[in-house]
Amino acid sequence: QRALHLLGETSQHGMAPQVEKMLGDESLEVRAEALQYLVTHEHKDPVLLLQTASDVPAHCLQSAVAVHLARAGDPDWLAASGHILQGMIAEAGPEGAASRREAARALGNIPGPHELHAELSKLLEDSNDEVAERALLSAGRIRLKELLPRIVDGLGEPRRMGATRAALAEYGDAAVETLRERLNDMSVSAGVRRQIPKVLARIGTAEAARALSGSLIQSDPEVRYETIKALNQIHARHPDRMSTAAEISRVLDYELLAYYRSFQILAALDAPNGSSSAEAAKCNRLVTQAVRERMEQELERVFRLLGLIYPSADVHNSYLSLTSHRPQMQANALEVLEHLLPSDLYRRLAAVADPENTVGAALSQTIYVDAVLSLVIEDSVPL
Repeated sequence: QRALHLLGETSQHGMAPQVEKMLGDESLEVRAEALQYLVTHEHKDPVLLLQTASDVPAHCLQSAVAVHLARAGDPDWLAASGHILQGMIAEAGPEGAASRREAARALGNIPGPHELHAELSKLLEDSNDEVAERALLSAGRIRLKELLPRIVDGLGEPRRMGATRAALAEYGDAAVETLRERLNDMSVSAGVRRQIPKVLARIGTAEAARALSGSLIQSDPEVRYETIKALNQIHARHPDRMSTAAEISRVLDYELLAYYRSFQILAALDAPNGSSSAEAAKCNRLVTQAVRERMEQELERVFRLLGLIYPSADVHNSYLSLTSHRPQMQANALEVLEHLLPSDLYRRLAAVADPENTVGAALSQTIYVDAVLSLVIEDSVPL
């Protein structure tokens, strides 16, 4: 049954002879899934198939007949298909969930645009998760644009997040502009915005990569991290779909600037202040820990951005070595980076990444580079 379901989801054709044999399977679920596949993907007449299959659940038969009638193109048959589907959707409560689920699946297998697709709007709000998820997948399959904003907003619902991502991936480039707008809309919840880069990475087209590259400047660090990570994923699969290095370099300057300022805050926290209060010392330790954690995240973002411009394997290995706390590996990583990066970029990075630098020397370099970068960066963007 699961194999047949996956075969149908991937829209594989040419399997009719093998699947027809399954109409006589002893399992009721297998017979039902075989009927759905043959009607939906091989365009078989369900009435003729029922001469072979017996005891198929009513909702599966109704769904198969509805798809067959809607595809025929005859207005009278279309009306009959709509009547069948509306009856299935009207089945209320938990006992009617199977009928509503099959109606949602049928709607995704009727080529659009089609007036029957309006019924998916109701099914998206169904209280049964399986029904709502099937409606999501069907909307994605037929790329119903009027439902797209509602589907994007559904990324904030953890229970249905998997189906929502899969549905948006089905839309492909048709969803990219809406996703880009939502990603950069500060009125959209952070929870939804943090999921959007993952969807764009899953779409993985050049258009998706451009949307991500144009959305790198984000005030929420987690959204910024997810956006950079999504670009890394597309770059790993399709390096040719990436935007110009100049766009990435500008964001890299912002991230380095944030890292330098965190370093300066950390140096100030570590400086002796003459306080002997235990409570003050505890507070200082907690703040120091928070700053160090933020710096770890900032450094990871810096190296993820570097991996979009320079050989990603070398950059990744250098990052792992620099964060290993093993002096020899750190020294080797710095040597690799020195040959890999332009000299000015290497000096900026080594100012705080080189473990042999004293805190005082590193601090003086970061203050200088901070000042230079602040002059280079014209626009003020919160980091």
